[in-house]
Amino acid sequence: MKILIKPIALLVLSIVFVWIVLLFNFIDKPLMLGLSVVAFSLGARHGFDVDHIAAIDNVTRKMLYDGKMPLSVGVFFALGHSSVVFILTGLVVIGAISLQYNSSIFFIGGLIGTFVSISFLWLTAGVNLYIFCKLGINFININ
Repeated sequence: MKILIKPIALLVLSIVFVWIVLLFNFIDKPLMLGLSVVAFSLGARHGFDVDHIAAIDNVTRKMLYDGKMPLSVGVFFALGHSSVVFILTGLVVIGAISLQYNSSIFFIGGLIGTFVSISFLWLTAGVNLYIFCKLGINFININ
């Protein structure tokens, strides 16, 4: 329990610092302050999505199985995930600005994006089903 106090305190202090900076910068812009609250709330909820928890849990269990200490799995997942989100956000902004008046490209991009997302989720489900079946067979063989 003692090991968790410093990281939690750092997280809380970081959040308080960010909100203080936001308040000073957007005190005269209530719309931006409201959008910041919504973005923060949705981002905090997004962090507890099942796919994120499952990804961290899978890596943690694998590292424990291999005899390694998975102390920084969540941190590296968060760094990787946030960097991908920042890069993709930048690409979306650049694409939206450069292709403002071409609606057919937006339609095709929407189809491709949906297909990629669905394919990735099906792939993840298949891998998880394979691992589940393999664990079930090992469990039956042990008993």
